[in-house]
Amino acid sequence: MALNRNLEANEGNRASYAALLASQRHTEAATFDDSTFETVWLRTRKTALFRTILNEFVKKNVFVYSANGWPQDAENVQDAVRALAIEIRSGTGTSNSPSWVFVACSETLDPREVLSSVKDTFPNTANIHCITSCQGVTTDVGFKSTSCNDGVVRALSMFTVFDPLGAFSTIAVRPPEDPSAITVFDKTLDQAYLKLRESALDVLKDPSNDGKKVPGPEPLAEHLNIWMSGLPGTE
Repeated sequence: MALNRNLEANEGNRASYAALLASQRHTEAATFDDSTFETVWLRTRKTALFRTILNEFVKKNVFVYSANGWPQDAENVQDAVRALAIEIRSGTGTSNSPSWVFVACSETLDPREVLSSVKDTFPNTANIHCITSCQGVTTDVGFKSTSCNDGVVRALSMFTVFDPLGAFSTIAVRPPEDPSAITVFDKTLDQAYLKLRESALDVLKDPSNDGKKVPGPEPLAEHLNIWMSGLPGTE
């Protein structure tokens, strides 16, 4: 009853909601009554509540953390990766695997071994982006490089993203140097986007694009963050 009395006292608001609904439905006129206004009001309240809950979820569950440097007591890549992973888990207070990992290593390390070790350490992380550097790694806490007892300079850094609601996709391709290679590059990007789309929230996807082999316009495509790395000369 309190709601009905409030509705009667806000005829101006009701008219504005009616105009909004009419424009959304692409009609020239709309039949509007108290029940319709009540539906819109409840929908607005639900949207506000959803945003509040989402904001609280993001604050508690979405974060980034980095661990940098080759530990002096590390005897191999596995030891170094394990030590950085322990630092990440200790710093975040969670045993969950990151949603995405960016790892950089010096050229004195085998990137395939580094990638394999990171996969073994975070088995539930599907997307890992690994790059090599000449002598060290520039991080959020400065340049990291360690001269080990055997005289070899080693460096390792991991940047982790924890985002249960996020969607991630990682690809690796050769630089396109001719028209045919550019076509392959474009198709690879399309496939990566469609893979990304599989784990994206429904609110970011246009249902009319479901089943398409080529991406179409939708909110997800308009809110992408793309992280690219390449060999010198291919940037």
